Amino acid sequence: MFIINFIKKISKLINYIIILLFLIIVFSAIFIINSKDYSIKHERKNLRNILKLGTIRSNLLNDYNQVFLPETQYQNFKFDKLKLEFLNPKESTFFYSRHYTFFIEENDQDLFVITQKGNLYFIKKNQLTSEDLKFKKIETNIESQRILDMKIFQDNIYLSTIEKNDQNYFISIKKSKLNKKKFDFQEVFVSPNNECISKNTNGGKIEFINKFGDYKILLSVGSIINMNDKNQRTLNSQNNEDVCGKIILIDLINSNFEIYAKGLRNVIGLYSENNITLATDNGPFGGDEINKIERGDNFGWPISSYGEKYFKNKFLEGEDYFKNHNLNGFVEPIFAFVPSIGISEIIKIPNSFSKTWQNNYLIGSLNGKSVYRVKFNDNYSKLIYYEKIFVGDRVRDIIYLEDQKKIIMALEHSGSIGIISKIN
Repeated sequence: MFIINFIKKISKLINYIIILLFLIIVFSAIFIINSKDYSIKHERKNLRNILKLGTIRSNLLNDYNQVFLPETQYQNFKFDKLKLEFLNPKESTFFYSRHYTFFIEENDQDLFVITQKGNLYFIKKNQLTSEDLKFKKIETNIESQRILDMKIFQDNIYLSTIEKNDQNYFISIKKSKLNKKKFDFQEVFVSPNNECISKNTNGGKIEFINKFGDYKILLSVGSIINMNDKNQRTLNSQNNEDVCGKIILIDLINSNFEIYAKGLRNVIGLYSENNITLATDNGPFGGDEINKIERGDNFGWPISSYGEKYFKNKFLEGEDYFKNHNLNGFVEPIFAFVPSIGISEIIKIPNSFSKTWQNNYLIGSLNGKSVYRVKFNDNYSKLIYYEKIFVGDRVRDIIYLEDQKKIIMALEHSGSIGIISKIN
């Protein structure tokens, strides 16, 4: 009798648990369906597509040998994701949705964050914990249309911005001494007005290069005419009369500039050290590129690309662009991603970070929601390997904190800072 009563009680308890789980699922579904949070809305769209296509099984089983942070292929790390409560998605408008877009930089003991609207914050790097995330806002004189990038160099902070004068738009580089009470930015460069520059212009990546006796700035300018155009039309990046689809070299002493490399579509990742300069270029429908940049290089856009035009009819054979760059007089990329990953920033990881990650670079991705650990051959002519590490968020920017041995990522899907660190 005792056993029978015990079994009945267990059965009743199981029923209660099932009902509770059912209610949790129902309420969670209601929350997801009605949520106005942009990150949840984006995942909701992905789920609808999976259900519509009937690909639940293939989506569950297509991640063979792919790892998810905090795991990587050969080593596990600690991964923290810290929400930035001061971010506002209305400040970050893109052609297809809104995100919490921001850029990050570090100097001495501080980490700096700037939004696309120019709101600037800082925090002590040793306060980067979920328990003590206290950013302070810095007063500035920024009145720009949009921030494209931020770079700290030799105790100065540089911004690339979109400016408007009457009906014309320009890319500007502004500079200020580091001062956490107030930043007084002064304009040090203004681009010519070209059709590709508008309030929605991308590109604008800043990097410093020292190959000509002193430091100069490399600045990328995209060739996309209008980010709201679903076909993503671009101007001819081969035209030497404008800056569209180029990387330009700027002398900050006299503001003179020259075209350093051309035939690019939308470079939003730049890295330069010693004699090596690398750029990540967003392709069209496929064909995101990693390029080694030399003075005078021409990478072929929009004549050669390993991508194709948007909304391509997949039932028709043929190619929209020449695939062999070299045969058509252009420089081949080190590597091209097909399909695209929404390629973003590229940084070098010091060998002191991990004995497993030697001579490695990290490349961010937006649509791919991952970082890619890559290694090049000695002359940077090809990619030896890459490891895709799933983050689950759009990686806009990446920096490395040498003093703390941490990788910091700007995660614009959730409006968070991602931190990869070694497990003590």
